[in-house]
Amino acid sequence: MTVPKVSAQYSFGGYKNQSFKPFEVSRLDDDLLYEIAAQEPRDRVSKVSKNVSKAVLIGMPLADVVMSGVAHNGQLSSKLAKSASTLGRWGIVLSAATAVVGVKRMINAVTPKLDSFDKKHRVASFALDLTAMFGAVSLFTESLLSAKTKLNNKFPNMLKAFDNRVKEPLKNVLNDSFVNKRLIKPADNFLAKHPYHNAAVKTIACVAAPVIAISALLRFNKEVKQAAVNVQEKYCMYKSINELLPEKDQSEV
Repeated sequence: MTVPKVSAQYSFGGYKNQSFKPFEVSRLDDDLLYEIAAQEPRDRVSKVSKNVSKAVLIGMPLADVVMSGVAHNGQLSSKLAKSASTLGRWGIVLSAATAVVGVKRMINAVTPKLDSFDKKHRVASFALDLTAMFGAVSLFTESLLSAKTKLNNKFPNMLKAFDNRVKEPLKNVLNDSFVNKRLIKPADNFLAKHPYHNAAVKTIACVAAPVIAISALLRFNKEVKQAAVNVQEKYCMYKSINELLPEKDQSEV
């Protein structure tokens, strides 16, 4: 189909006697139609993926660090020590995740097939990333424990000096604080008298991070499935319209 020639020229806000060359409208290839149909759903999946990543990378550690300290029995110093320990473990996890993502990007940059698989099968790709991350966490943990053991053997008095000069004074300051005396101790006494409340707090502390992770994954999986449906619907619609257009003239190719 040829769009007729139009002549016009701009003069005082209008067009008059300016020539535009005619152009051809013809069918598009199926691959190009699919790419056009998939563009918007893919962009939405990418946006949801970023939001899910934020929920997992920020929400999970934050909830776990806070709730681990709240659920731990003891004075303020003991609760903060528990939260600090949890924060340290999350530091290992996030470091491992960063390493896995960095290695994955390097591999995808030189391997188009893996990059294509990553884009087309996001759920399976995420599962593989998670497996690699757990392996990296185990490796990081073993390396840190080994380094700590060697450090203790080489400098046996260093930790004792740290405990005497830093840890114990800080512990006393925290336990003598207003927060510990007016909030932490009364709360612990209340939970000690009501064991079922204590059990509820510990249960919430255990499931807070997993609930955030599972909710985020379900949200992402739902968006991926919906994107597949949207792509198919758009592709069918575009293909029906494309069938009405004339085929491209092979002699002009």
